[in-house]
Amino acid sequence: MIADNIRNAALYYGMGPGFEKALRYLAETDFSRCAPGRVDLDGNALYAVISEYTTKPVSDASWETHRKYIDLQYLAAGREQIAVADLQALTPAADYDETKDCQFFRGSGWNLPLNGRTFAVFFPHDAHMPGIAEGAPAMVLKVVVKIRV
Repeated sequence: MIADNIRNAALYYGMGPGFEKALRYLAETDFSRCAPGRVDLDGNALYAVISEYTTKPVSDASWETHRKYIDLQYLAAGREQIAVADLQALTPAADYDETKDCQFFRGSGWNLPLNGRTFAVFFPHDAHMPGIAEGAPAMVLKVVVKIRV
């Protein structure tokens, strides 16, 4: 797992061309002018999903992991927490769904606060629980870039 501010994006370009393209896209795009939905950056190898939603109580959130994609989650506006845990510390709550590239888990971890212009990278071994409210639920503008493993 990596967490940082988008102003430091260039520090991570060496992780590969997918990371560089994703981080440049996040740093150079005004998401307040973008419609929610999918944006192909390199077909199914690299794409972004722009969404606006209301954060939720932790009791309404779920642990998840992905096998085919690395999640680069960028908070363009607002505040939320993402819970993080080592996959080995959790118990499966459902079988892996290959179509959705997602598996849900039960367990506990620690909270990572994100605010406008910060991002977190979750690799397949990083369980995460996004969209958690910091205090009262609030609207956020978030972009999740999916980087094919």
